[in-house]
Amino acid sequence: MSSVSDIVVLRWPSEESRRQELGAQQVPRLLVVDDGATPPITVDSIEDWVWASAPQCDRESRMTTLLVRAGRTRRPPTLDNSGRLHVDSDWVALSPLEARMIQPLLSRFGLVVGRALIGRAGWPDSAPSRNQIDVHMLRLRRRIAPMGLSLRTIRGRGYSLSFTP
Repeated sequence: MSSVSDIVVLRWPSEESRRQELGAQQVPRLLVVDDGATPPITVDSIEDWVWASAPQCDRESRMTTLLVRAGRTRRPPTLDNSGRLHVDSDWVALSPLEARMIQPLLSRFGLVVGRALIGRAGWPDSAPSRNQIDVHMLRLRRRIAPMGLSLRTIRGRGYSLSFTP
């Protein structure tokens, strides 16, 4: 998944020349307008502006919108009641065990999820061995890879589900 690092943040009006260069390259940009300055007229769908005094949450919201407009972000995957994992219009059927194991990864998409939490989700009535979890995660990794999903092992911490870069 793309991140806000895919957006260039510029000061307005002092970085106008760089704004024009990035616009010609179709790079998403957020202009931080100095308080008291006249905001620019933006006609490019991948450009927006925010006041310098605006809270960080406003900047993040504008950046997310720019990513969507630029087509550089996707909706997180979802799991339906039939055990099908959906990414955009694609889907793959998961076994009941895989569906249970992927639930905590979906609810914390892009973040690290501990092995113990995944184990409890997959085996609610018993404690799986480390090897059992690893084997099933390997199978799950192979099943979801063609959908552009990456299931990474974070050594000593757990696993992270994200879009393949």
